[in-house]
Amino acid sequence: MSRIRLLPPEEWTPELRELVQPEGRTDLELGNVRIYAHRPELAEAYVRFTGAIRSRSTLPARLIEIVRLRVAFQPVPQLHGDPLRRRGRGRRDRGPGVLAGDARRGPRPD
Repeated sequence: MSRIRLLPPEEWTPELRELVQPEGRTDLELGNVRIYAHRPELAEAYVRFTGAIRSRSTLPARLIEIVRLRVAFQPVPQLHGDPLRRRGRGRRDRGPGVLAGDARRGPRPD
């Protein structure tokens, strides 16, 4: 399996290094910029965009954190729209026969 190599800050362009200031940051903090650094012009745009979102939000910081926590603690099937699960109905592990029967009857009213 091929992978995109994560570029260390030493291999970044000087402009990107100046924008990100990677000195003293962990690999986790540098995140996807290490991948985007293969295309410096895109990496710089990404860093500017995410910086603007973080610093110029119109929402209160408390509300942003509440939303983050709410999303983080969603059950995986509910978060990703598990097609085998219907809210409040039946078992979670329905087989393909039940799904085929549901398709013939049409959508259920919620």
